[in-house]
Amino acid sequence: NIFIKKAGAKIKLFPERVLLTQGHLVLPNGVIHFSGDYHPQPQTYMVRINGTDVHIEDLLTNQIEGTGFFKGMFQGNLNQAKNARQKGETVLFSHIASSLSGRLNIELKNGSISTSSAIGEISSLFQAESIVDMQKKLYFDTLGADLKLWQGRVIAESLQFKGPQI
Repeated sequence: NIFIKKAGAKIKLFPERVLLTQGHLVLPNGVIHFSGDYHPQPQTYMVRINGTDVHIEDLLTNQIEGTGFFKGMFQGNLNQAKNARQKGETVLFSHIASSLSGRLNIELKNGSISTSSAIGEISSLFQAESIVDMQKKLYFDTLGADLKLWQGRVIAESLQFKGPQI
């Protein structure tokens, strides 16, 4: 669950599209600005986001901590969601994300990532089990990533960790 203190946007309705401008989500720590548009006929959407001074743990509880910014643009369609709804199924985020494509740039400072089996596997490949502490967290001074999304899959074009354990 995400706690949002305040939300707002300007919405303009046209026969061929819905336009969203000057959107903002005020979180307990930081603000996410957004804009985008939706075309009902082909059921396509495009969203731009820009998060500043965000405590990422407000969005990803118990997974990652740190303060910083992120910026991105995403586009996709709602065809999978429409198909699920027509079959009487519950529409899940995965129905929307399966067609999601775009880019996301993230830069966080002074945080940690809760380790999962994936990080454990990566650290064992490099024979670096010492990078994960007894609390099962990987601490960092800075974490930067340029991510590309294509058809619901994430590709890290660059990933940079700097910190006491690395």
